[in-house]
Amino acid sequence: MSEIKQFKYGRNVTIKVEARDFDLDNITRSMQEAEVATLNRVARDGRVEAIRQITQVFNVRPRALGAKITLSRATHSRRFSKITAKGRRISLIDFGAKRPTIKSGDKGVSAEVMRGRRFVIPGTFIAKPTRGKNIGIPGVYIRQHYLDDPRQRYPIQKQFGPQVSEMLSTQGVGEKVEAFIREKLPQIFDSTFRFFTTKRTSSSVR
Repeated sequence: MSEIKQFKYGRNVTIKVEARDFDLDNITRSMQEAEVATLNRVARDGRVEAIRQITQVFNVRPRALGAKITLSRATHSRRFSKITAKGRRISLIDFGAKRPTIKSGDKGVSAEVMRGRRFVIPGTFIAKPTRGKNIGIPGVYIRQHYLDDPRQRYPIQKQFGPQVSEMLSTQGVGEKVEAFIREKLPQIFDSTFRFFTTKRTSSSVR
């Protein structure tokens, strides 16, 4: 806290406000702590916003995006945080894949990658592998070379939708996330800086 003194010289009264060195140190430390805390909170909120924006454009389950959009936290020695959308494709089953029905007459699984655009993939089916790393996990599959000769029982191949990085860079999704971060950054820093300043001031008074 700054030191305030009142002086009287004849008819004049002067109030002197003097900054002490330890006050400036506290402000500097508070700014550093607020900076790191702000960068990490903005990244965390930005990740949530990225998932929200992607699911508004793409008919994908949010939980399918979770592990593929990661955070790198800021520290006092590394003054930045990162949100990374990995270049990994999402299983087509997570895009509202549905089995063909007798009524629909479809000859394959239908999926809706982008909202409002459902399509059928000929020769595909939904199955749960009985071996391998995806054992018991349903997915959309097609027999390789199915279109060449549908009668042959070729090995099956799993089907995927777009990469998470592609979805983030489609239809201005990434730009909306950046705009969100720019708007939130000063607001979060202001409240965080006040928190650390108040905390240090209270500690000094004790």
